[in-house]
Amino acid sequence: MLKTFLKLAGLYLKTGPAGPVDLSAYGRGTLEFDVKIISGDPSMIMKVDCVYDCTSDDYALADASTGVWVTYVVEIDDLVAQGLELRNIDTGIVIWAAEFTSTVFQLDNVRWRANIDGPGEPVNQLAPPGTNWVNPNPIAGFQAPASYPGYALAFSDEFEASTLDTQHWKPEVNGNGGGNNELQYYLDRPQNLRVEDGYLIIEARKEKQNVAGVQKDYSSARIRTKRRADWLYGRFEMSAQLPAGKGLWPAFWMLPSEEKYGGWAASGEIDIMEFKGHEPEQVHGTLHYGAPWPKNIYKGQPYRLPKGDFTTGFHIFALEWERESFRWFVDGVQVQEQKEWSSSGGPFPAPFDQKYFLVLNLAVGGGFGGPVGADTRFPAQFKVDYVRVLQR
Repeated sequence: MLKTFLKLAGLYLKTGPAGPVDLSAYGRGTLEFDVKIISGDPSMIMKVDCVYDCTSDDYALADASTGVWVTYVVEIDDLVAQGLELRNIDTGIVIWAAEFTSTVFQLDNVRWRANIDGPGEPVNQLAPPGTNWVNPNPIAGFQAPASYPGYALAFSDEFEASTLDTQHWKPEVNGNGGGNNELQYYLDRPQNLRVEDGYLIIEARKEKQNVAGVQKDYSSARIRTKRRADWLYGRFEMSAQLPAGKGLWPAFWMLPSEEKYGGWAASGEIDIMEFKGHEPEQVHGTLHYGAPWPKNIYKGQPYRLPKGDFTTGFHIFALEWERESFRWFVDGVQVQEQKEWSSSGGPFPAPFDQKYFLVLNLAVGGGFGGPVGADTRFPAQFKVDYVRVLQR
């Protein structure tokens, strides 16, 4: 598991615990994969390794394209000509950017295809399922760059301890429904909230709860940095895998440390990432402001992932908050910007001119999450790899 900022824009896929595999049947076939450059150098290099020190040597690819998926098709015979031994493959692909330190890219849909009909005939057979390529780094998808120009790290929780760091976070215990008619009781117990294998796990469970006379059909967890850490402006970033299922509502968001301009939402709310479990390819970023409810205002827009969804791998959700703007990012790509807001309690840039604290939670049901689906599986996990705050 990678728990630090990456300095190398590269990754590799191994054959897994079974060890090397014989892929000699794939001679005259192809190795195919998709690449998208998020930022940086589009020049890509790849190779395939047999057991050390056997390798195909470096194979230069045509330049990829920023923001666009490009499919590469590499002739296996070309790799064999460079020294690859197909009977002893232990690394199905190694791929990296020529400019290591300044490139961010995504890799998807890696497949070996065999040509069973001989030279000159169509390549028409997929690699056998038993190949079982695995990524030694279990965090799939986009990885954060080594640094962000002009920013310094102000807060970080990599969730590497055996328990939740209560100097950073305070769990909530309540069944008030979050003001949204949510169906869960938030509890502080390992079944719902724990640190495990380097991840924060917030787990929603289908089980009846009766705490202090409040009855709920689900349990979950919510944590916040209130009275432990808060910030005015900065970059707020989380790497997480989101749970699938109708009625599941994970969120990464912020509330004001003091209600300086009045009750919600006159003092504001910043939603960095909200997710509906029945829309697995889409996330939301929103500002709440204006006057106290019910005269509150909200502004934001959803972002739809161009390929795949947010439940099958880790993605990075970030917000850059400055005095006169908010910018949302998903996997390094800016997906929206907001520059206009107001508060009945004060002039612009109120209410977003005061310190806010972070909140992480997994709600069940409610006005945003919607009713729980009959096929929604419990327990469901909101899995967080890290939370970081950077400031200028």
